[in-house]
Amino acid sequence: MLLTDPLPVSSLARLLSRSQIDVDSKLRQLHSVLNIPTDSDAAVKLLHLSFRDFLTDHENREANPFWVDERETHARLADRCLELLLSEGVLERDMCGLRWPRTLRSEISPHAISAALPPDVQYACRYWAYHWKESTRKIQDGDLVNQFLASHILYWLEALGTIGRTQESISIVDDLLGLLQVGVSVILLLAETCLLTCL
Repeated sequence: MLLTDPLPVSSLARLLSRSQIDVDSKLRQLHSVLNIPTDSDAAVKLLHLSFRDFLTDHENREANPFWVDERETHARLADRCLELLLSEGVLERDMCGLRWPRTLRSEISPHAISAALPPDVQYACRYWAYHWKESTRKIQDGDLVNQFLASHILYWLEALGTIGRTQESISIVDDLLGLLQVGVSVILLLAETCLLTCL
């Protein structure tokens, strides 16, 4: 309900760290409110936006047994995005095997990009910071954001550039700078410096 962009079942399963069978069985009960394609590579979409409003209506939380806590769910999504990106072999140097740093994005085949960065990884790269921001958590030394940026910042920026989202990375880092806990280390300033250098 709270994903920024819809994802296919296979990508949902990987993002949520669930088996595809488990995700399929949950979705099977929701055909009246979700468009669930038979093709596992096609995105699952809401049929009615009012269903999302019904699930997240804060004023009706006591009466609604299906109520979804948006902040808690955004926090879980942010954590899952970062955990996925921190998984071994997901983000790494030269993930598309270009071997030449000056290769233009237009010279990389779409197949090579989707093989190296499947939809769930692209989603995590683009939206982990959005979900963190919506969870209203601050960034602190030693937390998951700090760990991710300390070890994967350049790979993340490379991935965003590969999928054509370099401009978005600037606003993402700006958002993250606004979420810093007072006294936090300068890891995000490093991110901003990297961005300015890359541009």
